[in-house]
Amino acid sequence: ESGEYGPPKSNEEWEQLVSYSVESWVTQHKDLLRIDPSELFSSSLSNSNVSTFEDSTNIDPDNSTKPIINIAVHSDGELIQMHIPRYYHSIPVIGSHATASIC
Repeated sequence: ESGEYGPPKSNEEWEQLVSYSVESWVTQHKDLLRIDPSELFSSSLSNSNVSTFEDSTNIDPDNSTKPIINIAVHSDGELIQMHIPRYYHSIPVIGSHATASIC
């Protein structure tokens, strides 16, 4: 039901929640982390660039300059892993990415 609170009920809901939460955290701590969040995430907080590890590409086919955040949800959200590629002015930074594991 819409407006219902509680834990996510699907992997897609977990992916959206975690993507938004990690992007928010990185944005809030960007000075401490010494990173520009726009190099990891789109310019606005959105979950449209979320993908799963099963995808074979790191680029969103609808926007070839937009990186895909790969997320794997295990055991109904007990472990969530993320891989976030880094881009500088739409150019992939080879060997530079962020990862997150949430237990």
